[in-house]
Amino acid sequence: MPESCVPRRLARGGSVLLLLAASPSMAETPVPQVLDCRPAAQRLQGLELAPTENAVIGEIYVRNGDVFDPSLPEEDRWVFRLANRLHWTTRVPAICSELLFAPGDPYDPQRLAESERLLRGKRYLHDAGVEPIAVREMPGGIQRVDVGVTTRDVWTLALGVGVGRSGGTNETHFMLRDANFLGTGRYVSLARDSNVDRTETALAFLDANLFGRHGRLSLDWSDNSDGHERELGLGRPFFALDSRWGAAAQVHDLSRVDHRYSRGHSYDDFLHERREGEVWGGWSKGLNEAGRATRYRFGFSWSEETFRAVERTLEPLPPSQGLAYPWVSVELAEEAFRQATNLDQMGRTEDIFLGLRASFRLGFTGGDLGGLSSSWRPSTVVLLADADGGRDLSARTTLLYSAVGSGRFTRSGGENVRFGVSSRLLHRNFGRHLLVASLAFDLARDLDAGEQLLLGGDNGLRGYPLRYQDGSSRALLTVEQRYFTSWYPLELAHVGFAAFADLGRTFGDPAVPGTELGWLKDIGVGLRLAPSRSGLGAVIHIDLALPLDGDPSIASTQWLVRTKASF
Repeated sequence: MPESCVPRRLARGGSVLLLLAASPSMAETPVPQVLDCRPAAQRLQGLELAPTENAVIGEIYVRNGDVFDPSLPEEDRWVFRLANRLHWTTRVPAICSELLFAPGDPYDPQRLAESERLLRGKRYLHDAGVEPIAVREMPGGIQRVDVGVTTRDVWTLALGVGVGRSGGTNETHFMLRDANFLGTGRYVSLARDSNVDRTETALAFLDANLFGRHGRLSLDWSDNSDGHERELGLGRPFFALDSRWGAAAQVHDLSRVDHRYSRGHSYDDFLHERREGEVWGGWSKGLNEAGRATRYRFGFSWSEETFRAVERTLEPLPPSQGLAYPWVSVELAEEAFRQATNLDQMGRTEDIFLGLRASFRLGFTGGDLGGLSSSWRPSTVVLLADADGGRDLSARTTLLYSAVGSGRFTRSGGENVRFGVSSRLLHRNFGRHLLVASLAFDLARDLDAGEQLLLGGDNGLRGYPLRYQDGSSRALLTVEQRYFTSWYPLELAHVGFAAFADLGRTFGDPAVPGTELGWLKDIGVGLRLAPSRSGLGAVIHIDLALPLDGDPSIASTQWLVRTKASF
């Protein structure tokens, strides 16, 4: 039965008590109200409402579905009904606090569409719909548009043990996690991981909608076999295209043993300690008539890094260094999305970005890299830039692309310079199936200690050991035919298959002379499982890859078992 949203407008002008009452943790459940939440096309018969001064948001009703729907014969099973009873359904105030509109606001289809995308991006929801469901004529020629919000939960409480394999190495994973703690949308996790680098015990907490006002609080703590990691973040991001301001602060403390690799084996270890922090604030005029938003940020960043010898350290140690600088940035974001299914996910609605997003960040630091300089002479320039976007080339073909670059630049040259470009061509073929061709190129110069440009079974070259090649640049081409089946075992997971081929190599001098391998190729097949009732929001990959090159010491087949964010 749909429930009405608590009007957030009251909290905006009210007391602290009213503000807390609108938060997911404190709000009382509104009295249920009956309303038909059928799709707008059925209720309004194709009526399109444009933003106008004479149309305002009326009532907002939410129908948040449980994990399983007993009204469907295939989901009317005792085990599914038990799962529903054990599941803490997302609270209505938690859903309402994500909406970009409130009763009495001017009606704007853009805000409804973006609210739908924001809800669909939450890991505790399988899908979401936000649409007008009724129009009422009011005195003075005002139209009140009632809005229906429909969501469906997924199972977010996870307790289990996992095993993964890639690049010839195994990983184990134990976790106790809830991505929707008590139905509030908060993330809580306790995990223990073991991989080729370290064993880690970690605690994490995330509130992405602090006090129901789009604030963000994140806490991460881990105690590792080779050190520790601590991170705290607090702020209010630009949560929507029309956001007018944002601010945040973050601190990070890391201690771990870093490894340098050649042909999949570590040959040099050293202790790496890093402390860093950042604070920023920004503003924007919001979304303009052309569907674009420009944002401006200013901030300050600092970091300190030290390196110490351990048992397998090769001399000399990397030099310790520090960096502190103010910066400014400009960002461009566009409103350009298309809905699709069976691209990177299975059985889920996907929002494909087909516009342009870009940012450019420029910082200055004086003198040396040891911190603040009394002269503030801009002798070192710190740059960070990125862009991504896409376009439909035809009704069946889509091109997606991205680029990123960063580095420090002085009169003597660049330091820790990275540049990467990638593109993906998606072509629908054989009916519902998909051919994906991906091409990526990365370049690095004078990287900081502990940083390497690597290529292997863990980052795209699936037939080879992890971190198998290293160099100053790399290229990777992947062609993958994806098959989406209608097989849906027990209504729990969608099933797909893939056939793939990878071609890649690194260029430039490797860390260990004489280990150049040239172009490497592999082919393989894979099984894909996409759980539809789980808050993992991921796809399970089980791949068999055959290397066609490489030295004779590597295995003739590579089994990979991983969980990834996409197909």
